[in-house]
Amino acid sequence: MWENHQIRMKVTKRQIRMIDKRGFFEVFAETLNEARESGSPITHRDCYENLEGEYFEAFGRRRYRNFESFRRGWETSLQHGTN
Repeated sequence: MWENHQIRMKVTKRQIRMIDKRGFFEVFAETLNEARESGSPITHRDCYENLEGEYFEAFGRRRYRNFESFRRGWETSLQHGTN
């Protein structure tokens, strides 16, 4: 009965960019900068959690295990100039 039904989800270009580690970091930096330029007092953790929510909504899982895991990768990418 269900095998003939397709589920269609709308996945945005932004969400597709977040699949890749570097893309996630880029979207994080863009989102954080946009929020701060608009006067929002957003924290790194809040920005990260918002993006994880978007990612989970699209793909049904988190991109990173937790904020600390993300933070370590983010700091490493900054040190190596790969973000």
